[in-house]
Amino acid sequence: MADAIHETVGVLNPNSSTTYNVFGYYTQMVSELSTTGNIWYGIVSNQELTVTTAFNERQNVMGVSTDEELSNLIKFQQCYNASSRYITTVAEMLEYIIERLGG
Repeated sequence: MADAIHETVGVLNPNSSTTYNVFGYYTQMVSELSTTGNIWYGIVSNQELTVTTAFNERQNVMGVSTDEELSNLIKFQQCYNASSRYITTVAEMLEYIIERLGG
């Protein structure tokens, strides 16, 4: 059994003629998997960067920033509320004056 570990197991890749023992086979398999994983990680990172860049460029071309629009909406709502309170106060003052002078 101990000698079987050092005997040739076979090839890892059908396109390669290199033969491996159990340890070499395992080492080469882990190496190829890590290399493949690293390649795919790079591809995914590149795609995410491309999507982010395209989204930012689209936002620049559209000229509309959702954050800016939301802040403007809040600002205009506050202005509307302040104007409404002002008009209500002036209306109450006029009503008070008309009741006192006209009464």
